[in-house]
Amino acid sequence: MMDSVLTWWILLSCLFKLVHLELHLSKQDVALLSMDKNPKCFTKTLEDFTCFWEAAVGKSYDFLYKIDESSAETRCDVKQQTYEEKTVLHICKFPSSDVFMYVEMQLRVIDRGTDATIYNRTVSVEDQILPYPPFNISLHPTGEVGQMFVEWKIPNIYPPFIQSSICQYEIHYSCKYTSNTVGLVSKHSHKLVVSLVAGENCTVQMRVKPEADIELRCHTPDLHQILCKWRGELYDDGRYSFHYRQANSSWKLCSEDNNSVHRCVLYGQESSVYQFYLTVGLQPFGRTFYAENFSMNSNIQTRPPEGLKAQPEEGRICLTWYPPFLKISQYLKYQIRYQRQGETEWKDFTTLSSKTSTCMDVQRGSQYTIQVRARTNGSVYSGDWSDWSKPLTVLLPLGKEWIFIVCIPVALLIIASAMIFFFSRYFRDAALSHLAKEKLHCCPSTCPTNFQERSTNILNHSYLLLAEQSDFEEYHSACRQYTNMEITAVAFEASGE
Repeated sequence: MMDSVLTWWILLSCLFKLVHLELHLSKQDVALLSMDKNPKCFTKTLEDFTCFWEAAVGKSYDFLYKIDESSAETRCDVKQQTYEEKTVLHICKFPSSDVFMYVEMQLRVIDRGTDATIYNRTVSVEDQILPYPPFNISLHPTGEVGQMFVEWKIPNIYPPFIQSSICQYEIHYSCKYTSNTVGLVSKHSHKLVVSLVAGENCTVQMRVKPEADIELRCHTPDLHQILCKWRGELYDDGRYSFHYRQANSSWKLCSEDNNSVHRCVLYGQESSVYQFYLTVGLQPFGRTFYAENFSMNSNIQTRPPEGLKAQPEEGRICLTWYPPFLKISQYLKYQIRYQRQGETEWKDFTTLSSKTSTCMDVQRGSQYTIQVRARTNGSVYSGDWSDWSKPLTVLLPLGKEWIFIVCIPVALLIIASAMIFFFSRYFRDAALSHLAKEKLHCCPSTCPTNFQERSTNILNHSYLLLAEQSDFEEYHSACRQYTNMEITAVAFEASGE
């Protein structure tokens, strides 16, 4: 008896463990990664790694990954999870032995039915962190009216560089009459300034976002000046040092004169090649960020184009502007975006030449907001898009054809009204003429013609009708076709009276 009980207990324990070890993605996790590329990947602890994609029911796929260039592709055991009606999540959970940081992994998803690669992606584990939400959120009074001090904690499962101030937090609070979001707070506490009312309950929510990229970016707007910027708000101490050097030369520190808030300004020549790195915090506990070699010719980001003008024409708007960098104007291309008044989305197109003019078809009688930006075409120089120019508002007037569009219906309406009036008068006159003829035919020439009209209403003298009824009977029978109303309008005097 004891042996059977023990056996059943072991079986149930194993079944319970299998059920809880089965991989399952929550709708919240899927929603948070909805904007990520396919296959969507995430890690919770930096020691796990999961990738998934959404597909229709009945489809089957192979998931292959390669840890580095020297290794062979590994096939993952893909599991399926029913997500929504007629939709399945295909999930690959990496074995812990294949989870490495600071390694670019190549991922491929192959459709078994067509043997075609539908998704191809390169990822790094440290860039795909999906952290747990903060916990132990607490509010404390500060002694000031309308202020509360918010504190929170994050799980201790992350390595030190994740637990540091590099994590960013978003705080959302809602009260009875107020609601607001405080975004991107880097500390583990924050002074929340709200308009609180005595006795009013408020709800505070938080979420966390790891942000390890300091976004060190450098470019030149004119092949002479070099602008380098970085996100200085990621670290609280703010002790940044920017170092640079040209090839085969010693490192130099960006001087205080050129080093403003979170940026450094340098000067060089068109053929110059530089190396940069940025340090933050006190060494040896600080951090160092290196940038790729910087070449002036391949990192051009011009200033926004100026002098944008518009000339409305027949159903079109023709635009002109000035090139932002005249020296390389023949190597530039432009992108125009426009938005119709009342709409929320922008439409854009890119010119195929370096001309600083173009025309676009638009709708008459509408108002548009237009902007233009520039970029090197890549033939000799390369770089990024400039910022958008100042917006230009243009109203395209209606053309001459609107006169015909408006006047034709009005003219038709007038003609229709005139015809209705004419025919109504015609038919009314015809009806009255016909009625008059009917009345004349009802009394032939044999009827007496010496009737004398009186103003006395015969209805008020009914005795008169009775007294002279014998005289009326002598009249022609056709005279009886008069109605009572017609008889009451006239009275007849009998002969000899």
